[in-house]
Amino acid sequence: MNRFAKPKQPSELGLRVSRGVVGGKDLLRVELTAPERPPLTPDLALVLDRSGSMAGAKLQEAKAAALALLEAFPERGRVAVVAYNHEVEVGGLDRKAARAYLEALKASGRTALHAGWRQGTLVK
Repeated sequence: MNRFAKPKQPSELGLRVSRGVVGGKDLLRVELTAPERPPLTPDLALVLDRSGSMAGAKLQEAKAAALALLEAFPERGRVAVVAYNHEVEVGGLDRKAARAYLEALKASGRTALHAGWRQGTLVK
C-alpha cells in the first residue's frame, strides 16, 4: 500500500520576486507557486496483534484506538485491517467492513509478529 504518485510530466513552478526597502533595509521576497493538483488518496493498513496475550483491556484499547483512527481518517482514503496471532487475517477492506471487523475481533492463539506486520505492507 505504500505508493507515491509520480508526475507524468515535469511540473511548472511559478516564480515571483519583489524587492523593497523597509526601515532602511533591503528586502527580497521570493514566492514560488505550484499548479493545482487533486489530493492524493491516502492508504491506511491497521495491523493489530490479536494473540492471547492481548486479551482483556489491551485488545479493547487497541480496538478503540484503531476505531478512532478510522473515524479521523479522510473519507477518500482506502483502509484495510490486518489482525494476527499465529495466523494472519486480512479483514475490512472498506470503512464499514473495517469497523465491523474491528468490533468483532477477539484475542486468541500465539503471536507471530513478523507475519502480521509483513502482511500489513502487502495489502493492496
